[in-house]
Amino acid sequence: MRYPLLMTCLVALLCVSCSRGKPTIVGKWQTHGGGMLDFHEDGTVVIQNEGRPRKECRYRMPDEKHVEFLLPKRDEVFLRWEVLSLDKTSLSIKRPGADQETLTRMK
Repeated sequence: MRYPLLMTCLVALLCVSCSRGKPTIVGKWQTHGGGMLDFHEDGTVVIQNEGRPRKECRYRMPDEKHVEFLLPKRDEVFLRWEVLSLDKTSLSIKRPGADQETLTRMK
């Protein structure tokens, strides 16, 4: 083989690109109405809406297509989103009784 170093680099690059996981909900998301949700790895989420007090609760994702918000100090679900799509920059959701909404990842 004439270019062993080049081949080694290409194989390593391919392995790294294939090993990247799916996009995650963890991070800060801006709502269309100017609100913000900050999902943490520890299962907590901070919710801030203009003109309303800041709220913190827990969340879980029982599968890739749902996010459940839990009442503080309990495991009782008070809101469940259907995840329509999730990528590095956007999160499209459907809430019960509401239209589809797309949130934008904040940097």
